[in-house]
Amino acid sequence: MEGLLKAGKRQFGASKGGLAAFGPAAQLAEMGMGKHVSVNAEQMSALEHVYITSPSIQAARAILLAQLLSSGLTVRRGGSDVKLTPEFAAHLDSVWIPFARDVFDAYMVHGFAVVSLEEADPEPFAHLQKKTKVKEEEGAAQDGERGPSSSSPSEAATKSSNKSKQSEQSERRSSFAPVVCESETFKLNYRMGGRKAYKRHYFVTPLHTSSLDAVDDEAAVFFRMHPDGHGNVNSPCSVAYSDASFVLRLQELALQAEQVRTRQNIVTQSAPGNKNDANQPLDASSLFFDSESRAIASADEQEGSISQASMLALMSKVAAEMNKFRTSNGERTDGIAGTAGPSHAPPDVPPRLFTLPEKQCIAPVNMPEARSDLESLIRVANDRICAALGVPASIIFEGKFSSNSMSQLQLLNSTISSIAISINTCLTQTYRAVYGGATDDLVLVTSPLASVSEVVELFQAGIVDIDLAMPVALHSLGVCSKEIREAVERNLSKRVDGKTVVEQKFDLELKAAQKSIQQQDVSIAVSKADLKERKEGGGKEESGKQK
Repeated sequence: MEGLLKAGKRQFGASKGGLAAFGPAAQLAEMGMGKHVSVNAEQMSALEHVYITSPSIQAARAILLAQLLSSGLTVRRGGSDVKLTPEFAAHLDSVWIPFARDVFDAYMVHGFAVVSLEEADPEPFAHLQKKTKVKEEEGAAQDGERGPSSSSPSEAATKSSNKSKQSEQSERRSSFAPVVCESETFKLNYRMGGRKAYKRHYFVTPLHTSSLDAVDDEAAVFFRMHPDGHGNVNSPCSVAYSDASFVLRLQELALQAEQVRTRQNIVTQSAPGNKNDANQPLDASSLFFDSESRAIASADEQEGSISQASMLALMSKVAAEMNKFRTSNGERTDGIAGTAGPSHAPPDVPPRLFTLPEKQCIAPVNMPEARSDLESLIRVANDRICAALGVPASIIFEGKFSSNSMSQLQLLNSTISSIAISINTCLTQTYRAVYGGATDDLVLVTSPLASVSEVVELFQAGIVDIDLAMPVALHSLGVCSKEIREAVERNLSKRVDGKTVVEQKFDLELKAAQKSIQQQDVSIAVSKADLKERKEGGGKEESGKQK
């Protein structure tokens, strides 16, 4: 693993020159004309390993793919969506959406995607479908022979021509399928050319061919980020590579430290002798000075070591039998008929018995300690990885439905729109190569995320209407495009005279308020008339009394 992680580092060195550095081509070589650069294949493999094994990168990938592919694909012609048949929509979902996912992965890991048009794989259970279709056609033909035909010969010819065109289109649709080439199957190179060697000319060399210099002219390369001048990969994963590999190394070292702590190694050292101790036995080698006596003393020591080793082996056998007896509950496990089977009790920890050599003692060893800041280091590295991929860390570690404001979602929306533009370019060019048509565009259906609470506040304030607020709010809640479209249609169907239910309720409330105001005005006018009449009647009575 260490070698794989080292292979992912960026390299800076001299590139291969395609022209001689002397002679007539020396001036062209100085200008960079014919400069040949190969993209680092080892770095590509290392980036793929980190991309697959890093949990933070996979979490960001899941969020981005959910926003890019959840609403599916659509075909646009002249800026407007084309109504697709159910069969072709199913074909887009089964063939082109996986292709878009592979293009996304290639853009995130390598910054480019090498696309090849290959023969499409047969559908699952295709032979059964063919048999069913043949039976249906035979049944339809028999029904046509029995019943009278009400169509004219021209209409029949038109129908047959339409069927033939549809069959040709279906055969053409099923004959080719786009494929994103894996990094182990090709080698990407480029050569500087053009007027002053400013332009790169890319070419793909397949690796699984007899000729190593063969160039695949039918493969197309789509770029989101071009490699640098030394053949290093430029991609979001290459930016996050140092932090992701740092986290992987930290986890590996923490695992090694835990293994050492759980299985401690015993280290011995020479036992220090105390010459002043009178009870210490004399060493046999210090009593004799001739070679024969020393040989006899060493032989005695060897015999003592052998006896200690045999005693250790005997103790290990006894401990194994005891463990076997305890885990099998004393039952026989030799497979004889009529005997009970072994129990499934978990085995005990096998004993680890050691005998120390003579004149040796156990030495103190400093055990590795776990880092106290491991969690904070991993958290900081994960934040840097999220920043490199263009996804807010709060969405990954708290969820898409966390309390994210519009400013926090702006980074994610810009990332999604940038990736969607690159993927749409690849999808459109490949779609035109397979089906033809210079005006058809195959694009992803995406819409920006927004804070639901802020959308509701804008709707309540009257800044946005229901036609704009409903799709944005439903998409932020994770509703697919089909359900959003159906919800908008249901809302339109409930309208009367172009007004929604809320607007109708508001109109009713407004009319009721106006009616109450009118009634109050009428009551006020009646009360004024009564007062006027009373005043006039009181004046007449006073004048009559005076008379």
